[in-house]
Amino acid sequence: MLSKIKVLILVLWISFSISVCSQVITLNGIWRGTIHVLDINFNATVPGGIFTDLQKNNIIKNNLYGKNDVNNRWVGNQSVTYTKHFNGKLITT
Repeated sequence: MLSKIKVLILVLWISFSISVCSQVITLNGIWRGTIHVLDINFNATVPGGIFTDLQKNNIIKNNLYGKNDVNNRWVGNQSVTYTKHFNGKLITT
């Protein structure tokens, strides 16, 4: 029983130490999207979706209009890279 209490105290101490020294960085906001194979670069919003981002950047037409869902199927076959630069201070203890 005593060893279980020691483990619990250790876990609580580690959890407290991590929470005191951690910094929350949100991933929400403007990102940069790239489809390398086609050399397409666009602004992206997180949270969001690839079709919405491409439509907002006038790369594709509205996916829900006419036969655009067929015309835009190429998007699902692409690899997309999203990048964002974070600014912040390094906190050490």
